Amino acid sequence: CGQHVALGIPSGADTYALFTNVIWDANLHFETDLFVDMIDWLVKTIDFFSSMPQKHLIVRVHPAEVLGTIKSKQMAAEEISKSFEQLPINVHLIEPTNSDLDTYSVIEECDVALVYGTKAAIEIAALGKTVVVCGSAWVRGKGFTIDPQTVNEYKKILSTPCNQLQMSTSAK
Repeated sequence: CGQHVALGIPSGADTYALFTNVIWDANLHFETDLFVDMIDWLVKTIDFFSSMPQKHLIVRVHPAEVLGTIKSKQMAAEEISKSFEQLPINVHLIEPTNSDLDTYSVIEECDVALVYGTKAAIEIAALGKTVVVCGSAWVRGKGFTIDPQTVNEYKKILSTPCNQLQMSTSAK
């Protein structure tokens, strides 16, 4: 991954991008979900990264939280601040109104994308990025993403160097 000057991520650092959904749209429950809901996934992922300072996490909050037809009443950044007084130094939050660091520039900068339920996962995979699916995204089980089955498996995936991750081997 190249250096992203705006975020201060060093060249060569394993860089993950977490793409949120609009919260009200993500709170569906399927038997394949590893977490209680998207907020649980978001908070636990940030917590996991707090113990891995050599890795960087870019959290791209979905722009539709503020730009969508239906404005969100529950904001991802506010939910994060309920659990973290201050974000770990290796976690970079991009607000939904930030147009300088849009979703596609974040995709370019990351080695691995973390998704819960976003349809953007197909675009991210098509751009050659590794995608880890942690919720009910429709790409789960199609054979071109990494689909952890447990939270412990997810932690193991996050602790593995990016260049050693491999996609799921078979569609389900």
